[in-house]
Amino acid sequence: MVIIQGGIIMSMDFLTNEFTFPSASGLCDIFVQSAAPTDFASVKGVIQIAHGMAEYSNRYAAFAMELAKNGYAVFINDHLGHGKSVSGSDELGYFGENGVESLVEDMKKVTDIAKGQYPDVPYILFGHSMGSFLARAYTARYGDMLDGAVYCGTSGPNPAAGLGAKLAKYLEKSKGDHQRSNFLNSMAFGTYNKRTEKRTDFDWLSRDEKEVDKYISDDLCGFCFTTNGFKTLFTLLQDVSSKQWFKSVPADLPVLLISGENDPVGEYGKGVKAVYDELTETGHSAVSIKLYPEDRHEILNELDRETVMADIIAWADSVAEK
Repeated sequence: MVIIQGGIIMSMDFLTNEFTFPSASGLCDIFVQSAAPTDFASVKGVIQIAHGMAEYSNRYAAFAMELAKNGYAVFINDHLGHGKSVSGSDELGYFGENGVESLVEDMKKVTDIAKGQYPDVPYILFGHSMGSFLARAYTARYGDMLDGAVYCGTSGPNPAAGLGAKLAKYLEKSKGDHQRSNFLNSMAFGTYNKRTEKRTDFDWLSRDEKEVDKYISDDLCGFCFTTNGFKTLFTLLQDVSSKQWFKSVPADLPVLLISGENDPVGEYGKGVKAVYDELTETGHSAVSIKLYPEDRHEILNELDRETVMADIIAWADSVAEK
């Protein structure tokens, strides 16, 4: 997102804005950025973006601008415990007592604001990685507010999520909810680099070394979650892996599952296909899947990102035209 230092800024191409609102958690204000074509009448849809774990909205600048160039209004917030949505650096990776509820309700507030500005156009929710888990949780609760959903870099059903949630809850109580656990971090990510050249600990993110290096050098990326944060993450994954989640997604909602074939989060395509299969088997009639050969986790920062963005826009156009 183009960084705006205050208020609304008009340009020849885009209307950009930044604003905040109180988080449902009560812990901080939620920071939001938006971009849209300056011609209001030309906006053909809204795309709300939910970013992933240990990153923030600015990393989606190129994607947001590409969407805006193609006629979409774009809204993206820094999730609670990320980016500018913290009261201090100690709060990074911390979500409070009801983390999943707060994260989803903060996203719902963004939707309400965006729909207030653009009430008569299709609305699509895009979520990447942990953001895809949040988008999935959101879809189960508020799917009737959406015209489409994109789950990017998501995970399949994970039997270890329940154990992870229990361990994180135990450590939260015994060590403190702000304690940062290398054990839980290794449990979550320890095997992700096994198919890479291991130049860095984050090679699993992308084949583009420059993008990986930018991620590593950014203090707002790659931080270790608190015990509370991991409890929230594992609980969230457990929720969206349940049979009830698949039943709760509107059967006629267009859904696009996209991922890299070399993404360990999606078990190198296996987990993503499992989500696709379960959705189709439970009567969801408008589900599509696209796996990109050789791509790793962050397909929006991959070597073929222009193709990925074009594919997402083409799918969004097909939804907006209905």
